[in-house]
Amino acid sequence: RFRDGMAKNPLGPGVTVETKDDKYLGTPKVISHKPEDVIPQSDVILIIVPAFAHEPILKAIKPHLKAGAAVGAVPGPGGFDLLAQHVLGEDIGKKNLVLFGGSSLPWACRFEDYGSRVSLLGIKDNVDISVKPNTPENCKIVEDRLNAIHQVTKFNAGSHFLVTTMWPTNCIIHTGVTYGLWHDWDGSPVKEAPLFYQNCSEKTGEILDGLSNDIQATKAGLEKKLSIDLHQLQTLYDYQLSAYGHCIDDKTNTASLFR
Repeated sequence: RFRDGMAKNPLGPGVTVETKDDKYLGTPKVISHKPEDVIPQSDVILIIVPAFAHEPILKAIKPHLKAGAAVGAVPGPGGFDLLAQHVLGEDIGKKNLVLFGGSSLPWACRFEDYGSRVSLLGIKDNVDISVKPNTPENCKIVEDRLNAIHQVTKFNAGSHFLVTTMWPTNCIIHTGVTYGLWHDWDGSPVKEAPLFYQNCSEKTGEILDGLSNDIQATKAGLEKKLSIDLHQLQTLYDYQLSAYGHCIDDKTNTASLFR
């Protein structure tokens, strides 16, 4: 299906990426559902799927990973490092594999025509990356490889994996905004589907701040109990500014950032 979509692209075989100001064509070198066709020659394996799909993908690629490969999930919250250690086991040491996880996706996008055209709605300035084993050499490997294959976004590798696991992104944004939209709904039909972020009220902003503050309290407890450094774990407000500050007009509070 993806090949068919690329083939019908009027600009030539590939996927047209459309931004607000520009558009460009990207063409994958290999498209396959067989890991043996693509994994053995890959220096970096970037898994971009919901967390429930991480395990079957890791199991499928495990026999084909080359020595020194970097294997990661973006986004990586949900304990990706623990799952990868469970699935890949001794191969991590034997093959000198590097695990990584991203705090969030580097962009927001929607496909307009599957396999042919996609709209790039927003691009983050920075994305934090956790690495295991967390050594300067491994962090440089992951950082260099990710920055080489992405435009605009700067990937910063080096944080403890708990920073990625607890990052204040979709796990609190989607649930907090949804609760804010519907917590006082009386069950009657609505005239039209409510806009998600654009309808972020002051009350919803307070809910989001409360969830973010819970994470910060957990962070402080873990740092004290385990003597670890989690300083890269930002509040939701600070994260949104660091990621989208270049395109946010009203920086008054959390609610205004989303509106």
